[in-house]
Amino acid sequence: MQAAPLSVRVYLRYSDLLTDAQDLKQQYWDALQKAPRVNTVVILSMISGLLSPGSGDPSLHALLNEQFLPKDLKERVLAYRRDDPVPSVVFNRVGCLHLMRHLLRYGTDTPGVPPRTENVGALILLANEFLHDDSLSLPAEPSDLEVAALTAPTWDVYNPRDLAYAMSRMHSIIEEILCGDDPEVCRLSEAAGIDSKRISIGDIPLVDFLAIVFGLYSHGRKMTTNVKSAVFNTDEIFKKIGPAQILPQFMSARSPTPIQFREQLGEGAKPSRNEFFQELENRSFIKSAMVDFRRRPLMRLDEKHAVILDLQFLVDLLTVGVYYSIFDSLPQERRERFRELWGRMFELYAGGLLREAYPENAGIFRTDAKFAGGQVDALLDFGQEVLIFEIKSCLLREDAKRGARSNVFEADVNKKFVRNQRGEAKGVTQLAKSCHAVLEGKLGTVLRRAQIYPILLSDEPACEVPCFNSYLNGIFRSELGSLSTV
Repeated sequence: MQAAPLSVRVYLRYSDLLTDAQDLKQQYWDALQKAPRVNTVVILSMISGLLSPGSGDPSLHALLNEQFLPKDLKERVLAYRRDDPVPSVVFNRVGCLHLMRHLLRYGTDTPGVPPRTENVGALILLANEFLHDDSLSLPAEPSDLEVAALTAPTWDVYNPRDLAYAMSRMHSIIEEILCGDDPEVCRLSEAAGIDSKRISIGDIPLVDFLAIVFGLYSHGRKMTTNVKSAVFNTDEIFKKIGPAQILPQFMSARSPTPIQFREQLGEGAKPSRNEFFQELENRSFIKSAMVDFRRRPLMRLDEKHAVILDLQFLVDLLTVGVYYSIFDSLPQERRERFRELWGRMFELYAGGLLREAYPENAGIFRTDAKFAGGQVDALLDFGQEVLIFEIKSCLLREDAKRGARSNVFEADVNKKFVRNQRGEAKGVTQLAKSCHAVLEGKLGTVLRRAQIYPILLSDEPACEVPCFNSYLNGIFRSELGSLSTV
């Protein structure tokens, strides 16, 4: 399912249009063997780039259907009607990435042979057929947890982070807060072995890394339905971006060649039809294979030319990518300290944003407000209303977020936002504790019987999925008890 501005759109599958289609796995395999893999991937990268900023625009989907569907399928798409009012689309970002993976891993090499553009849509419909696990569905009366778990796997794909905010946030956290004088940040950075003056992402200084990603993103936003717009000349584009000596480094780490992609996606093993059929059977792309493109969102075509495979995954290099690049570079024994360090820096960053609107000398805003048995990350006291903030930087595990299994999702959510493995209060339970502290007078506010609004603030995109807040609120209410003023 694909979220779009003011609507939800459901992607079509091959069997939706040809209900009597037989042996779709074999049909998909045969179609992959006929499609020139590199040229088709370039077309898909262009489509993916167009879908990133405007996937909800019906005129864009109409244009893509016109250009990339054969006549018979085009007519079937126009005639297709669902039982509900939800609009249907052929092209979606995850489907494009899914097909890119299969072309790069299992497709054939036919240099210089241009693909027949009208066949790309048929390939997408076949790829869509094996994208999601059909055994996962919602019951007639689903719980909040079941809805949240089923919508979490692709939420951040269709609701991407904004590059401007991502860049400014990373710059503030790394260049200002990490280099600042907060005692807790200094203690944790020393424990994690982090040198605040030499922060780099894959051996590239952060400021240069930001410049490269922003420059590539700016180019990608100019993409049109002309396939040539998807390919860029690295010499030309990098003239405007940054230091020449670091660019080969960046491209080497983030843009494999088609041959390298084939080897990396198969971990060195030769591709086979049996492996392909098994992959289709397991529906493993969203659960585990999508991360390949998150780490390497570009592909080199030759010495001077490359394509952006996915524009939003390029942006992700500046959000979760920065965190995991540093995290993965650390020895195992220092990673827990780094998690704590990042959490503290995120608290300071969020507190700083609130401070811009509510200066502390105005007496409305407080941070790190301590009380017997606990502490509030941030608090806004308006007299009759009090806003209590718990600020948590904690990303859910990939297997928990992408698997759409409510039991696995629930376990990780509870560990990150309710109680950790040591049984210590986190997020929701901390908020309940803080509310009691205000009502019992342990945490001083202007009015003892104020109306309290508890707020959990996190950088985990899955917190935005439908029913997630309702699910956590149920846990919060069970922890809080019946207090009408909260």
